[in-house]
Amino acid sequence: MADFMSLSDLENQNTHEVWVLNKTNPRGLLSFIVDSNGRRVTVTMPLTWIPFDLSTRITKKSLIENPQFRRMVTSGMLQIVTPDYAAKALSTPEARTEMSKVFGSEGVITYTDPNLPPDIKAGVESAGVSGFVLSLATNKDLVFSEAVSDIRRRSDALPQSDLKYLSENAINTDLRNWAAQQLGV
Repeated sequence: MADFMSLSDLENQNTHEVWVLNKTNPRGLLSFIVDSNGRRVTVTMPLTWIPFDLSTRITKKSLIENPQFRRMVTSGMLQIVTPDYAAKALSTPEARTEMSKVFGSEGVITYTDPNLPPDIKAGVESAGVSGFVLSLATNKDLVFSEAVSDIRRRSDALPQSDLKYLSENAINTDLRNWAAQQLGV
């Protein structure tokens, strides 16, 4: 299998992940708006040379349907890569150093909403869970049914540790109880 993918390859890939490389030259920050479940979400591709999973911010379906994302890919600003390529690229010492610079000391996206309660903020900073799970746990305007639908679309890849984090830290009580129920707690 090739390391790079086209939009149609991505559409046919049986995974929720959307790994991309920032190919702007000179390298620049890429940001675009995606409509998802009736809400507008800003998706930002960090200023980095390492692969980045955009599905930590928004669903694969929403990305594929977004004209701005499609334009960035077809113009060569973003290069879609396979999950295997991303895993291999991110396993190098140089990539780990870059992840630390871009995402924090453990290569985990940190959520820096100043309005978060201190106990949630501390949990987010040390949790080691995906950006997708962090956004669910800390979303004050979460629509429970939409969140569960998003989780179910990703259930094959959502580890027990993510469900545990949601069951202990989600601001939304319904989501916290649902996650606990999934764990059998």
